[in-house]
Amino acid sequence: MKRLILVFVMGLLLSACQPSRALPTAIDLAAAADAAAQTATAAAPTASATPRALPPTFTPTVTATDAATPAPIPTRTPAGYQGAGTLYYIYNGDAIAAVDGDGRNNNLIVTFGVGRTLSDLTLSPDETLLAYVAPGNGSAREVFISSRDGTYTQQVSCLGLADVRQVTWLPDGQQLAFFAAAQPGAAGDIYIASYIGANTCPEGNGQRVLVPLQSPDLRGLTFTPDGRILYYAGGGSDIYAWDIATGNRARLTFASSDGSDFAPVHHPVTATLAYLRTRRAEATGLPGGALVLLNNTARMPAQPASPPGDFLNATGLRWSATGGLLLITTPNQVYTLDSTDGELTLLTGSTLVNPQAAARPDLREIAFTTTDSQGVRQLYIVNRDTGSTRQLTANPEGTITDPVWAAPLPPEDA
Repeated sequence: MKRLILVFVMGLLLSACQPSRALPTAIDLAAAADAAAQTATAAAPTASATPRALPPTFTPTVTATDAATPAPIPTRTPAGYQGAGTLYYIYNGDAIAAVDGDGRNNNLIVTFGVGRTLSDLTLSPDETLLAYVAPGNGSAREVFISSRDGTYTQQVSCLGLADVRQVTWLPDGQQLAFFAAAQPGAAGDIYIASYIGANTCPEGNGQRVLVPLQSPDLRGLTFTPDGRILYYAGGGSDIYAWDIATGNRARLTFASSDGSDFAPVHHPVTATLAYLRTRRAEATGLPGGALVLLNNTARMPAQPASPPGDFLNATGLRWSATGGLLLITTPNQVYTLDSTDGELTLLTGSTLVNPQAAARPDLREIAFTTTDSQGVRQLYIVNRDTGSTRQLTANPEGTITDPVWAAPLPPEDA
C-alpha cells in the first residue's frame, strides 16, 4: 500500500502532497497532551469482486409486531452468517437490508411498507439487536428494535410524536436514548426507554424525559462506558454533560465563533470523547469540522474546554465497536484514526457523494458508501492492509444509508 504523509495546516484543507504536521492525541481537560505523528494511505474504489444485487421486488413476510405480543429474541446463529460478519443498512429509505461481508446473501429483512420511512439504524452493544426509527400510529414516529434476521420486531417508544431521531444505545444494551418533538422543527427533549417491558410502555419500560432540552437542535448524543454521563450537543452551540443519576448539567466546551460544536462520540472503553468543532477553511471560507479529542470524561467537567482541534473538513465520527479505530468522514473521503498508535490513514480517494462508513469487527476492512458508474449508491469495502477496494453491492436502484457492521452471532450453545 502506498503511504502518503498528510499535512494538517490550521484552517487549510487536507492535501496529500505537502509537508506533514502532527495531529494531537486526546487533550486532557486539565492540560494539553503531547502530539503524535500521522500517516495516510489512499485508494480509489475499484470493484475487484462480483457484487450481489438485491432482488428487484420484495414482498415482506414479517412486519412490525403489536407491542403487546413480543416474540422471543433469537440467540442462535442464523443460516448464512459468514466469518466476515454482516453489514446492515437502510435501503431506499424504507427497508433494512443485510449483506454478508463477502457480498453474499444481500436481502431485505425488515420493512413497514413501500414509502414508510425508516431511519437512524444502530446496533446494540452486544450486536444482537438492531434499533431504528419507523412509523407508529398515524403520523407518529417511534423507536423499534428487531433481531438481526428480522423475525422479531418490537416497538419500544410510545410517544406519538412526529419527530424522533438520533437513537443511541446505552452501554447496558437494554435502554435507548433518543430525541423527540411534536413536529419537525419544533422544540423537543431527549428521552430514555428500555425495550424490556415495552409491551406496557411507558410504565413498563420506564419511558421518560432524560434531558429537558426544549430545543429543536440536537447534533449528537453519546454515553460514557459506565452509562453514568450523557454528553450531547444541542440546546446551544456547545457540548454539555448530563449526570444521569442527579440530573446535573455542566458545559463541556466553548464553541468557536465559526459555529457550533457537533458530533460527539465517546470511546466505548476509555474516558475519551471525540467531537467536531466548526471552523472555516482559510482557503475557501467555508465551514468544516476540526477534530478534537478530550480525555478525563468519566467525571463531570469542572470547567469548559476550548481546544482548536485539527481541521479535517470532517462531517461525521464513529468509533469501532471496541474503540480500536475512530472513523472520520468528510464530504468525500474516509479516514481512520488508530487509537493505539495515533496513526491517521486516508482510506478512500475522492468519492462522488458524502460517504458513510462502518468498521468490520476485527478492523481488517472498512465499508463505505458512494455511487457506482450508474449513479446508484453502493457499499464498497477497503482493506486496511493492502489498500485494495472492492464493490460489495450492486443494487439496481435506490439508496444506501446508515451502514453498521456486526460480527457473526455466537452459536446457541456457545
